[in-house]
Amino acid sequence: RSYVLAAMNRPEQSLQEAKRGIDLDPFRRPWGLGYAYIQTRQFDAAINDLRMRDQAYPEEFYTLIYLAEAYCLKGMGRESAEVLEKALVVLGDPEKADAVHRAFQRGGQKAVAQWRVESDKTRVRREYISSYFHARQYAYLGDKNATLKFLDLACHERSPWMVLIQNEPIFDFV
Repeated sequence: RSYVLAAMNRPEQSLQEAKRGIDLDPFRRPWGLGYAYIQTRQFDAAINDLRMRDQAYPEEFYTLIYLAEAYCLKGMGRESAEVLEKALVVLGDPEKADAVHRAFQRGGQKAVAQWRVESDKTRVRREYISSYFHARQYAYLGDKNATLKFLDLACHERSPWMVLIQNEPIFDFV
């Protein structure tokens, strides 16, 4: 219900449903409320909720991914990179975690964003990645033209994620 309300551009009601969902079943989607806070641009609340959930569920990948995103959107690049590293270790990919660490040491959050773009270019040779997710990676990089190009492609491929685009703060700059 929270997703449906978000797609209908009713973010405050979506947030209330996410809170209700956590109350009903805190184990189903422990990251759900943090994600709803991100969509309503309440980054401090998202960080606080997701950090608390990470302490309770330290091996929950999506909790870590959304925590890294909240840190990034708040301009906390070091924390974002550290949590992304942890998420990749949880996913079972310590090599990628090391690559994120090296990228951040080399050039901060911008270098991590560039690494993510390059990583997806390699992955797409082996597996399908929606253009929507390519757009997100270019948005992290701040590349407006590439972001718009991939959002257009995502629209043409009828990516189901496009219904949430108005609530994704990563795209606010476009």
